[in-house]
Amino acid sequence: MFRKSMLMAAVALIAVPAFASGQSQVSATATVGNFSQVTGAGDVDFGTLSRVTDNVIDAAGGAGAAERTVDFNHNIRVTFTNVPTELTAAGGLSLPVSLTCASQMGGVWSTPVACDGAQLDLDVGTSLTTATLGFGGTITAAAVQNAAAATYTGTLDIVVTAR
Repeated sequence: MFRKSMLMAAVALIAVPAFASGQSQVSATATVGNFSQVTGAGDVDFGTLSRVTDNVIDAAGGAGAAERTVDFNHNIRVTFTNVPTELTAAGGLSLPVSLTCASQMGGVWSTPVACDGAQLDLDVGTSLTTATLGFGGTITAAAVQNAAAATYTGTLDIVVTAR
């Protein structure tokens, strides 16, 4: 009888369905893409030019300088293309110019350099993700002495790339 009870208990264990259980994990991921944005308006303004002294605008926040703000979330390199060596006016007039560029992060301006060929490397710091770009330049008095009366203009392109 004891044997019969054991056999029935063993059959009962086999016949009773077991409840399944399992465990799994789900991971979540998110990627923030690299961005960089240049904003601002305003032009380098040499004003009325002197025929006696060179006309210089300090790119590092000088009077007449133009500024742009760059917001970024990764290390960037700022370069400039189509940098004019002459400003032009109607009728094919031209006026030699040397444009300079600088950057400011954390309240400190870099030393201005010629925009043509300039490479400004800006890094994301612990709290710095914004920089100011400054633009200035020089028009020599000698160039102005022979220039016809007109308004001369030119543009350059700002190129921001990840690095």
